[in-house]
Amino acid sequence: MRKNYIIIDDRERSRSKEKQVKPAQIIDLEESCYSLDKGDIIGGKYKYLERINEGTFGRVIKVRDVQSNNQRALKVSYFFISRSLKTHFTIYEKEYQAGQFLNLFPKLIDHPGRHHILKVYDFFYHKQCQCILMEALGPSLYESLIKKRFTQQQIKSIMQQLLNAIDYMHELQYLHTDIKLENILFKSQFDEVNVKIIDFGNVVYGRQFYKGLVNTEEYRAPEVILGLEWNSKQDIWCLGCLMHEMFFQKELFGKLKNNNQKHLLMIEHLNGPFPQWMIKDSKFFTKGRVISDQFMRQGISFSHLQDLNIHSSFIELLRWMLKTDPKERPSAKELLKHNYFKI
Repeated sequence: MRKNYIIIDDRERSRSKEKQVKPAQIIDLEESCYSLDKGDIIGGKYKYLERINEGTFGRVIKVRDVQSNNQRALKVSYFFISRSLKTHFTIYEKEYQAGQFLNLFPKLIDHPGRHHILKVYDFFYHKQCQCILMEALGPSLYESLIKKRFTQQQIKSIMQQLLNAIDYMHELQYLHTDIKLENILFKSQFDEVNVKIIDFGNVVYGRQFYKGLVNTEEYRAPEVILGLEWNSKQDIWCLGCLMHEMFFQKELFGKLKNNNQKHLLMIEHLNGPFPQWMIKDSKFFTKGRVISDQFMRQGISFSHLQDLNIHSSFIELLRWMLKTDPKERPSAKELLKHNYFKI
């Protein structure tokens, strides 16, 4: 009997820099949050200190609570006239609600993964804009990796924390769906060990199988690329891609430019032929192999994974996380028992 699944809204995600927002896209600059300046008081009690990050739909800024003097991060939406307005606002509310649930769920209060989830404090409106008040954290793994290479011990510690966090989320039936270096932050600018997962705007709740486009392109799981049903195992694939990128300082599947065929060819080159159940009736395959030509195959190599100086338990763990067949991919709980974390 075929399983029921939920259709998720298509949304393309890329790590390419988002376009700068133009004032012409705003309904009313006086009533929007586009024109916020340093020193402004937001929500009647938060003083704007500095910008942390900015994107198409909003910005993250550092603020100080004028009553308690605590510094926080504030995610502030812009106000758009656009078809994406409703979806955008739903994402902000969903992010706050998911963060609150993950922070406060009492039955798993002793789970080690709970300490590696971003703390979300409040949700309110400023003018016409939605705001999420969060704890202030340090730089992302992406920002840190640009500056210097992580040590093997750092990588092991970070992966253990992330697997605990994902296990915690999966225990609560939450799937993150957008694990990547940019969404993992160190706890402070002086901390190069302890990390937290952020950005719950694209979380999915439940143990069902789902369909639809999720994951940032470079991290996208094969079952998602093929338009198949997916579940929590897509988060594990993303973690495998992230682990590779931390260790080798390069994307496992880079320079794709929305080329699904090339992406599938790279996965086939890494893991061998796809299982038949995954490629039935797929336009990307013929006689069980990805349709390709010599030009497309040019430059695809994973020889760096054969380096004798890399500990075998690391490669074993990485390949386990990157199993093409999601049925063979382990859970976060199973991965935490791997020998890699015992050495």
